Amino acid sequence: MLSSLIAAPVQAKDDKNEAVALATCTESLGTIAVVDGDTQGWAKFGLGSPRELINTLATESGCFTPHSPASGDAADFLMNVIAGDSEEVDQSIELAKGAAMEGLVRSGAATSLLGNVPGAGAVL
Repeated sequence: MLSSLIAAPVQAKDDKNEAVALATCTESLGTIAVVDGDTQGWAKFGLGSPRELINTLATESGCFTPHSPASGDAADFLMNVIAGDSEEVDQSIELAKGAAMEGLVRSGAATSLLGNVPGAGAVL
């Protein structure tokens, strides 16, 4: 039973002797950022990062525009990919600030800190 679950490598069919062609697009579908992940499996085989190859294929296909880390926008680009657009990030930061302030007020920490400031202690 177990032997039927283990797959052997399969060779591509070469019935027509056709060369593999890169799919192309008439216009870019968007921008991609190719980054090396935490697990770099290619290193154990003595290979370099496939990042440049992937960027080259994306450029030659015309389907994607690779993001250039030389532009200095890598952190912003990746933040937008992971967290959302800048408006969503700003809203999340404001929400976190509000929650932190509420936690300080409820714990009494804000009152004890601001109690020493003339006028501010009376507000809390």
